[in-house]
Amino acid sequence: MEIGAIPARFLEVRELMNLYDVNDPELRAALEALSRDIWVKGRWDSYGRNVHVHIIDLAWLEARAEMLRNFSPLVIHGLLQTSEYAEAIMRVNEPHESDERISQWLDFRMKRQEVLDRLDYTANP
Repeated sequence: MEIGAIPARFLEVRELMNLYDVNDPELRAALEALSRDIWVKGRWDSYGRNVHVHIIDLAWLEARAEMLRNFSPLVIHGLLQTSEYAEAIMRVNEPHESDERISQWLDFRMKRQEVLDRLDYTANP
């Protein structure tokens, strides 16, 4: 659970918050909601065989984020990449991967970008 291999269940999260004296009602509610939500099957589950699990976790968290920040000086962040750019990066990083797998990864990457449609760009950092 501590390394993220197995998600914490609601009761475990609640007990850990009690142990660590997490008393902020908003923070408690947010953590409790995440602990319930992690066990619900979602839109990213169908990619489980084709996409690395840490990328699925990232997409899951991005979909729930109120704000996204990133510093990436060498490569444009995945949420901002065009399909052509993303494909070029994937082919350089995985030169022996099949066209089918690259296509699946591209599909996943482009679907992740839908999160940008719901973000409030006027919020102050």
